[in-house]
Amino acid sequence: WLAVMDAAIRSLNRLSKPLCMSHLPHLVQRFMQAFSSSHSSVHIATARCLNSTLEQCVRTNIDLLVDDLNSSTEMTKSTLHKVFIHLEAGLSYQFHTAWPHIIKIIACAFGCFANRVTFPVVANCVHSLANLRESEQFDYIREADIAIGRAIRTFGPKLIIECIRLN
Repeated sequence: WLAVMDAAIRSLNRLSKPLCMSHLPHLVQRFMQAFSSSHSSVHIATARCLNSTLEQCVRTNIDLLVDDLNSSTEMTKSTLHKVFIHLEAGLSYQFHTAWPHIIKIIACAFGCFANRVTFPVVANCVHSLANLRESEQFDYIREADIAIGRAIRTFGPKLIIECIRLN
């Protein structure tokens, strides 16, 4: 069903970009719920579908999403805020068995949000990921380094350095 949802949202994106964007946060939430499974095959399939959705729906509509971000208020979160709240929730311990996949999805999202205006949306996630990387017995340092590297390439080193406390 994950692949069906991915295909459906990509088809909706071709037919109506605004309608696709309105459904995207709910779909990302559903994908993230699948990571609570204990089966690694579900994690792999979920990551593949979510990466595809981000690439096809977010990257291709970044201008539309930035307009939504600029017109949103604190009370009415933008679509990007809603999507990233769900992605960042994947860094909680509840999903620790799926962290390598979730961190790769977050790295993909950093690349898809390729617009400096979107940095405030992802800043908290970059900070959380850096803190998680520095914690004891964190096994996915390589994945975290790749994700933070993607954030640096996307948003520039100045913004990332301001966001991450350097030791």
